[in-house]
Amino acid sequence: MTAATAGPSGTNLFSTVGAAENGLFRKNPEALVVGKDGRPSSIRVRESLGMGLDERAIEAVTRWRFRAATLNGQPVATQIAVEVDFHLY
Repeated sequence: MTAATAGPSGTNLFSTVGAAENGLFRKNPEALVVGKDGRPSSIRVRESLGMGLDERAIEAVTRWRFRAATLNGQPVATQIAVEVDFHLY
């Protein structure tokens, strides 16, 4: 079985005002299922950051596309973990 891979480079997330005021800029781990078509589903936050960041992370991950895992050369759905990084520029 080969693992699912992604290419969501360049996804920009805008931090919420509440997060900026509290100096909260860190990673938001999430679990999701990558379907046979490479689309994410069943996205859930594993460690909540609050202040609107969880919702922003889910919103971004929903737009990502992955290369599905394969088993015997056929695409299969698989559960993976990803991290969304929040940065202030």
